Amino acid sequence: MTVREDVRKLLIGVARKRETITYHEVGVRTGLPYRGRVIGGVLGEISEDEVCHDRPPLSSIVVLEETIGYAVSPKGHPAEGFLRCKFVPRDLNDEGQMLGYMREMQERTWDYWTMR
Repeated sequence: MTVREDVRKLLIGVARKRETITYHEVGVRTGLPYRGRVIGGVLGEISEDEVCHDRPPLSSIVVLEETIGYAVSPKGHPAEGFLRCKFVPRDLNDEGQMLGYMREMQERTWDYWTMR
């Protein structure tokens, strides 16, 4: 697996500030098309690699712009494709559990990268 280091470094910088970044902004800053399978594939590869190295999934902080301000995830949450990653538990049965899991992964990502 070849990880796009430019995208990974961008996400680490965002995580260190305890922020999120929209798919659109990732696309603008890296030249990736920000909708569809291309960006989803790149982000999925990065997060799978992170989890394989005992780090939290960086793609948890890449969010849909329209979800910013939600009560569960005020800084937004990822698209549904995030929940199809191999590391995501398959027993998340409702929207509340799914959003809670995404928020937990964001917190873990921020905590991990602000300590480094």
